[in-house]
Amino acid sequence: IGNMLTEKILFSKEECNSIIELAGDWVDSGLYHHGKNKIDESKRITKEARFSRLPELKKILLPKLKGLKIDCCTIDNLPINIKLLKYTKGSFFKKHRDRGDGVGYRLWTMVIQLSDVDEYEGCNLNVEDITTSKQIGNTIIFDSGKLHEVTKLTDGERYALVCWFTREDILTEKSLT
Repeated sequence: IGNMLTEKILFSKEECNSIIELAGDWVDSGLYHHGKNKIDESKRITKEARFSRLPELKKILLPKLKGLKIDCCTIDNLPINIKLLKYTKGSFFKKHRDRGDGVGYRLWTMVIQLSDVDEYEGCNLNVEDITTSKQIGNTIIFDSGKLHEVTKLTDGERYALVCWFTREDILTEKSLT
């Protein structure tokens, strides 16, 4: 996977709104460390919701993601662990990596921007030294080992879908032949 970072607007505003509507109950987001979820507001303030209606979510996401070629691999399935994140005024997520203690199986991180850029200020997703586009529907996929952050939201609300692909969710060139 290496230095891979890809961005592409794959979803319409209507599709993004449909994704938000599929969210379950909101809870405070924690940090996963050695299999435990711990709230630490010095490192992260966000709300998160799971999707209780995964078949409906897959109907929106998979047609546009399935077969998407990234580096030497192709997305084949959606991970089970998919979350909707909600950032409100003052929310942020300090620099971190998505692959590490207890989550070494994560290969790629995918973030889909679900809010219109005019609905909030701040809250930039920076992957290493690259600030990604805040365009609604933008799908950002990067190596889960890359250092990244979400800067503080200063006004409005931002919604983003996040998930982590593992070996089970992708096809490599070798498995295609």
